[in-house]
Amino acid sequence: AGQFPIFHMGRVWMGFFVLPYPNSRGPLWPNFNSALLWDVFAVSTYFTVSLLFWYTGLLPDLATVRDRAKTKFRKMFYGVASFGWTGIKWGMSIDLNTCIGCSACTIACVAENNISTVGKSEVARFQDMQWIRIDRYYTGDPKNPDVVFQPMLCQQCDNAPCENVCPVSATNHSSEGLNQMIYNRCIGTKYCANNCPYKVRRFNWADWNGADSFPDNQRGIISDATMNLQDDLTRMVLNPDVTVRARGVMEKCTFCIQRLQLAKLNAKKEDRVMKDQEAKTACMQACPTHAIQFGNVNDRESKIAKIRYEEQKNRKFYVLEQLHTLPNLNYLTRVRNTERKVGSTKEIV
Repeated sequence: AGQFPIFHMGRVWMGFFVLPYPNSRGPLWPNFNSALLWDVFAVSTYFTVSLLFWYTGLLPDLATVRDRAKTKFRKMFYGVASFGWTGIKWGMSIDLNTCIGCSACTIACVAENNISTVGKSEVARFQDMQWIRIDRYYTGDPKNPDVVFQPMLCQQCDNAPCENVCPVSATNHSSEGLNQMIYNRCIGTKYCANNCPYKVRRFNWADWNGADSFPDNQRGIISDATMNLQDDLTRMVLNPDVTVRARGVMEKCTFCIQRLQLAKLNAKKEDRVMKDQEAKTACMQACPTHAIQFGNVNDRESKIAKIRYEEQKNRKFYVLEQLHTLPNLNYLTRVRNTERKVGSTKEIV
């Protein structure tokens, strides 16, 4: 960079032009004979600032790689690269041993996040809108099978395949590990839903909740029961903290981001650190068996961190882990103590 102005002056013997010459202000405000040197300063300054902005945004990602590293060297390397970043990293753990498939989490999610009730006819066309579904797996005797219930929701992947395909960046990743949705940016291409291996994204095929500015624009298209949400009195059932999505917009689980923001603001107003499990998702709060746990994974004293890394680390698994989507939601495998026969083999689990 220092030689650049000399070469471009065309006269190497005039290289002293790149040196500051004495002035009345001394070193406080140096002057240069060559204006080319200011170009070097400007370019290097812009480059340095741009590099800092770019690298600062990488710190949460480098910290994620550090936390997931399995070798001591990689942990040390990425620990230095992330400057020891230990910000908030939201995570969830679902215990399949205690889940009874009651769907209380699904109902709580519908009430909390203004999820549309579309009716039986739309569900029959696979246009249901619930952010959480209960997958059921059967094993054993077909006449009296054992059932495993698995709540399935957005996995909040760190390497989310839905984020890469969105042409308008309506779905993006936050520094807290959340896969975010920007509803007013979404143009409804449904690329994200096609690319999601967990199939947990929902598309608004109609104006279910009356979010459109034109009244009654869906009459004759959706059921009369759903049209009741067009009335001012009926709309009071909606949660004012959550955006009502319009037709043509994709939506999914947000880990109840409005509750997370409220917990952070309360801690900020009281000038204190946010406590463990102060922020609770609606599904976690409604679960009668406490199968769902939620919290800051980076806080090693938090309940979810102890479950994930200490108490239940041998039962922990991630859905479709081989795809390397790096989910922030883990499951605890179901344990059965049986010795019954399944087919021609003896099942001992």
